Amino acid sequence: MNRSFERVLLVEGDEEKRLIPHLMAQAGIDWGPKGSEYYNIHVAGSVDELLKPGTIEALLKAPGCETLGVILDANDSFQSRQARLRARIPAHYTAKDQDWPPEGLVLRERGLPSFGAWIMPDNSSRGMVETFLAYLRPAGNSDLDQLAERTAEEAHRLGAPFKDVHRDKARIHTWLAWQDPPGRQLHNAVMENIFSTNHPLLSAFTGWFRRLYQL
Repeated sequence: MNRSFERVLLVEGDEEKRLIPHLMAQAGIDWGPKGSEYYNIHVAGSVDELLKPGTIEALLKAPGCETLGVILDANDSFQSRQARLRARIPAHYTAKDQDWPPEGLVLRERGLPSFGAWIMPDNSSRGMVETFLAYLRPAGNSDLDQLAERTAEEAHRLGAPFKDVHRDKARIHTWLAWQDPPGRQLHNAVMENIFSTNHPLLSAFTGWFRRLYQL
C-alpha cells in the first residue's frame, strides 16, 4: 500500500501545505524524493471547512488511513478553537476530553487510526501559523522585530485595511519585507533559513509530529 494513504495530514489552507514540509525538513523528517509522497496532505480550504461535521470523520474512515494529524490556528481564542475541534473527534477515542497537552494532542485507540492535533501557535495561546513563525525569528535583533510590529500597527491606524484577526500576518510579512532577500513567502523564508531552526517551539512542534507518526 502507498504510504501516503497511511499517513494523512489535514491543514486549513495551501500556505500550510507548502510550509509544513519545509518546517519538518528542518528537523530531518523525510518527505520523500518529491517532497510529499510519504504523507497525504488534505487542504480543507478554511478552518470552518476543516471543522465542519464530517470532514475529520471521513478521513479517519478512509481506506488505509492509519494516522490522521490535524493542524489548525487558534485565531482569537485557543479555548474556543480546541472546544470546536474536540467536538469533531469521534467518541470512540476515550481520551479525547483529557486536558489539552502543550506538547500537542496524540490519541491512540485499539482498532482505530491514531489521531493527533496541534493548534497554532503553541496549544495554549491565541494566534496562528504566522504567530508561530514570529517566535522563530533569529535572536539578537529584538529592536527590529518590535519595529516591524509597530510599523504594521501604525499602518493599520492610518487605514491599512487588514482585519484585526490578521494582525500577526501583517506583522510577520512586514518583518519579511526587510530581510535578504526581501518579501519572501513563508515557505520560501523557511526553506532559505531566514527563521531560526533551533527554537524550542519548533522542536516541540516537530516532536509532536514524530510522536504522532511514530518516526
